[in-house]
Amino acid sequence: MNKNHPRWETGRQPSQWAQNLVDICNAANFRLANTPHTFTSYAINNSRPAVLDLTFFNQDQITVSNWHTHLEHKALDHTPISYQAWPKMGTHQEYKGYNWKNTNWA
Repeated sequence: MNKNHPRWETGRQPSQWAQNLVDICNAANFRLANTPHTFTSYAINNSRPAVLDLTFFNQDQITVSNWHTHLEHKALDHTPISYQAWPKMGTHQEYKGYNWKNTNWA
C-alpha cells in the first residue's frame, strides 16, 4: 500500500490515505504487530529505507509476538518478516470425533 504514517515510521507525514487506514484499524480493534520504526524495504537504488510491509491483527481474537525482520535473507528490496500468532480461546474444548485407533484403514 506504501502508506507512510508516523505510527510505524518516525518523521513521516501521514497522508490522508494512511490516516484513513489507521482510523479503520482502530475502529476494528486491529493492532500493528510491527516493531515501530523497523524498516521492511530497502530501495535497490540506495535511496531511503522505509516501513512498507505492515502486519495487522485483531487483538481480541489473536495474540502476536516476536515480530521481526530477517535482513540476512533480504531478497531484492524487501526483507522477510516473521512472527508468532495463535488464536485466543475463551474455553478449552476437546474434539470428540473419530477414534483413530479403531479406524478400518483398509
